[in-house]
Amino acid sequence: MGAVFIQQFFYKKKCHLSSGVIKHVDEVLKLLSAVSGNPNFELIIPDGKEGGLSTMDAMIARFEQRAEARGRAEGEKFGEARGRLDIATNLKRSTDMSDEAIAEVTSLTLEQVKAISV
Repeated sequence: MGAVFIQQFFYKKKCHLSSGVIKHVDEVLKLLSAVSGNPNFELIIPDGKEGGLSTMDAMIARFEQRAEARGRAEGEKFGEARGRLDIATNLKRSTDMSDEAIAEVTSLTLEQVKAISV
C-alpha cells in the first residue's frame, strides 16, 4: 500500500489516499522520509507509538496536524515580537521615554529599540 502511494504521488503526481490498513506504519513512514528527503515523516508517531495510525489517510492527517500546530506556534511567536516592536515604535513617537525605559517595558534589547527609526 505504501509503495502504491509513493508511486502515485511521486511519479504520476496524483495522490489517492487509501483507507486500507497498513501493517507496518513505522516502516512506511521511514520509507516516505527516505524517498522524499523529508525527515518530518518520522516525527508523525510520537515516542514510537502508532496510536491508531493504520491508514494513509490517518498518517497524512497526523502530518498535517503537526504542520498546522508548528505554523500556529511560529505565527504566535512572530505576532508577539511584532507587537512588542509596534509598542516600542509608538512609545518612541509619542513619548519622551528613554530607549532604556522602552527596552525594559517591551522586553526588547536596547539595540532593538535604538534601531527603530521614527
